[in-house]
Amino acid sequence: MQKKILSFGEIVWDIFENKKILGGAPFNFARFSRKFGADAYILSAVGKDENGAEVFNFMAREGMPSDFVQELEGEETGKVLVKIENNAPSYEICSPAAWDKIEITPQAVEFAASSNAIAFGTLAQRSDVSRQNLFKIIRSASKKCLKVFDANLRQNFYSKEIITSSLEIANILKINEEELPVISQMFSICGSQTECARKIFKMFNLNYLVLTRGADGHMIVCEDKEITGKSKVEKIVDTVGAGDAFTARFVSEILSGKTAEEASDAAAISAAKVCAKEL
Repeated sequence: MQKKILSFGEIVWDIFENKKILGGAPFNFARFSRKFGADAYILSAVGKDENGAEVFNFMAREGMPSDFVQELEGEETGKVLVKIENNAPSYEICSPAAWDKIEITPQAVEFAASSNAIAFGTLAQRSDVSRQNLFKIIRSASKKCLKVFDANLRQNFYSKEIITSSLEIANILKINEEELPVISQMFSICGSQTECARKIFKMFNLNYLVLTRGADGHMIVCEDKEITGKSKVEKIVDTVGAGDAFTARFVSEILSGKTAEEASDAAAISAAKVCAKEL
């Protein structure tokens, strides 16, 4: 049976020096989740502008449903200025944006209530409107629904309060190697990378902590063990979206009944394909 996944948050155009690419972690998560076989939707908002129209056109070409993407008059579709240095992206996130005002509809609540997973991050919580509506959506979900928190720390658009409340409702935390020490320091956690990850895992009673480590692969913290691994990357065009593909594939595999080892191995392969721009 096809799994239902709802992703909540920003849709943005990543503006590079000579091109623009549609992205945003929640959007990428929903797009990849559909590629991996899920019935995935994104709940977001764009402006009633040229960039917003291009979002809908892109989603139509990709076969992505836009039922829960709102078009807001007087608001600007999200933009992020991206620079790539040493194969790693840096971001300048423009503010305000339409996704700061995401509303919920009865149809979205109904979908959330029957979803197998709901994914969210910190960026869409920078505004009270979107944050309050995110938690309304999450409260409408069943207890069996996986709540997937991709920390995705960007600029100053997060706080200890936002991270704490998100972790308190999450079953899965996804962070990268740069975010782990930030969150560890926030909660006065010391130790090695593995020790810090394990302490956060226990502190918030998670099912899984997913740590991506760039060229060093990944580590999955479970109840009784840590799983490490990596997939050989034949070529790197750029790494934008690789983490989102990893998370989407991992969640999709877990929902399909795969073990954490199987899920993380499949996720690593998908992330490598994104780095090579083969997915």
